[in-house]
Formats: sequence, C-alpha cells, structure tokens
Amino acid sequence: MKKQNELILFLVFIISITKVSFAKIEQFTNLNHSLKSRYLIKTSHLENIENHVSLASPSLLQQWEIIGGGVEAHYNEYLNLLVIDKDKIINGQVKSYYEFKKEEKEYSFSTFASTLFHELAHADYDIFIEESDSNIRFLLNHMLKRWVARNIKGYSNRIVRHEILGYSAGGVIELLDYEISNVLFKYGYVFSQDKCMSKSFLKKTAKNLNLRRDFVLENHREDIDYAEKITPSTIWVKGKEINIDAYKLPKIYKYGIFNYFKTTYQIPSNRSELIEKINESHFIEKVRKCYADIL
Repeated sequence: MKKQNELILFLVFIISITKVSFAKIEQFTNLNHSLKSRYLIKTSHLENIENHVSLASPSLLQQWEIIGGGVEAHYNEYLNLLVIDKDKIINGQVKSYYEFKKEEKEYSFSTFASTLFHELAHADYDIFIEESDSNIRFLLNHMLKRWVARNIKGYSNRIVRHEILGYSAGGVIELLDYEISNVLFKYGYVFSQDKCMSKSFLKKTAKNLNLRRDFVLENHREDIDYAEKITPSTIWVKGKEINIDAYKLPKIYKYGIFNYFKTTYQIPSNRSELIEKINESHFIEKVRKCYADIL
C-alpha cells in the first residue's frame, strides 16, 4: 500500500510540472500531412492514436530528465502521455517537414518522424492492439511472448515486446525514407531537400535513362522484400542494448509485424510496389518538372 501511495504522489507531481494538453488531431495535422505526402502512407489510424493520448511539452520534467530526457519524443504508458521536445512544436502544432525545411534542418525530419512513429506504436499497443481481437495481438501477446521468455531473460517480457514493435515502427519510416531517396535520386531529385539536382546532372540522367516526356520511374536495382528490413537488429531496454539478431527472431514474427504495418498504413511490400506508388503520387510530377526545359 505504501508503494502504491508513493506512486500516486509521484504521478501527481509529474502532472503538476508538465505542460499537458489533451491531444487534438489539429495539433498533428501538419505532421500527418508531411508523413502522408512524403512517405505515401495512410494516416487514419495514426490520427486515431493521436486522439487518444495527451500531448505534453515538458519544462522542468525535461530539464530534470525524469521522463524522456534528452530525446525528441517519449510515450509514458502510465500517464498515456506523449512528451515531445518543445523545439519540435510551433504554435501548438507538432512541426511538419516544411517547418524543418524553413529552419534548414530538413535532413533531421526523418529521424524525428521515425522517433515519433516509434513512440506512437507504443500508444497503439496499449490503446488499440491490447483491446483488439486481432492477429497482431495474438502474435505479440502469445507467440512473441513465449519466444521472449525462452530467449531474452533478465528483462521485462512486456517491455521487450513493446520495443520490438516500436523499433519496427521506426524502421518503417527509416526504410521508406531511404528507399524513396534512392529511387528519386536516380532520376535527379533530392528527396531530403525537396528539389531538383543541377541541370548538368539532369541532362546526363536524361541521356543515360533515355527519358521522354511523360516518363515514369522504373526499378533499376534488384528488388528487395521489405518485411525483414524493418525489424530491428538491436533494441534498447532501460538503457541496455539487446542484440535481437543474436537470438534469431523467427521469420514468421517479422512478417507478422510487417503485415500489420502494411495493412494499417498501406506501405509497399517491396521496391517495385514503392515505385508504383511514387508513379501514382505527386512525386512523379515534381520529377518531370525538373526536366521541363530538357526533354
């Protein structure tokens, strides 16, 4: 009972020194638009998650490193609280890619987006997955739970499962950012800066790829399956690194987690599918405009 009372007092203290607001979807509108337009994902479930958490811009809490100290975003499961670095919020809104670009920090947007996607996956697990009758719940709460119990000892089983899901979510953004960057770079477009490359480079590219007006992007590299690419090699639990690769996480678990993200956010399964999405998106017109005076 004494420990419970101490915990309650601690939570009251945390709330009292944290700037908390009940998150409204409007606070994430610009960010969600960036995620949708840059990574070509569906954000409706993300919006549902955001509507069920409280958003905090920490002051003393961040300075004292009680919760999420030194990180850009942190989800606290006890308070159902999403703590975001105050430098990542402007006029009550979580910053979009374009705010990062105005500050000439566009290169760091993907890291922030990956971190935020990771933390919101923790909220998703607590708020939606735990309460659902779904394949992903069975995978995480039964199959993966048994695997963690057999292989990764000395750590909280629940936290390890949470982190495998969270790091996989962050891996989705990292993979999409890397793959879209490479596909567009092949055609002379710099994804991170949202701009065309030099005219001399574009002329050379047009010649090498034999481009014509109204061209579409093609896959010039070996196709790869994305399912195993998002799974983390390592995770961090309470400040300690766990080498997931060393324990050989079964392929069926990797594909099960990937399929959850694929279904929920409509991400592509491989590079060919990604290029199809790009050709159906606003990016194809941006790339074509680079060649307006060349083709």
